[in-house]
Amino acid sequence: MCVHVLKTMTFNYQLPALSIVYPDVDTIEAPGGASLENIRCEHTGGADLAWYKDGIELQADGVHIIIVNAAMPGDISNSVLTVHDITAADVGDYECRNVADPSESDTLAVVIPGKMNTLSQLGLICKIECKTKHVC
Repeated sequence: MCVHVLKTMTFNYQLPALSIVYPDVDTIEAPGGASLENIRCEHTGGADLAWYKDGIELQADGVHIIIVNAAMPGDISNSVLTVHDITAADVGDYECRNVADPSESDTLAVVIPGKMNTLSQLGLICKIECKTKHVC
């Protein structure tokens, strides 16, 4: 006789409310003269976003540093950072931050090949369901 058992397990996972969604890496190696193109940060909940480098707010100049902020459907804030013609002065931790709640942030380290840095995150609730089945 064979008994079939179906068991359902549920796991909760906290997804970030704010995260750098492109590129999906913690660190970028950027040789001198290269450009960081379209570094995209999103916030679920519609917050004002700002970019910082090593803790200092970035100011877009339209040539070397370009920042484009936009609201997206579904109450999502979107901010895109581009840095052209990377030099040693551009190496550091680039942080996208919720202006109203600085604890909501995500960081992307930009390094010149051969050096290293690190990262962080925060967020939403996601339900992951797994089903197992015993078969004889």
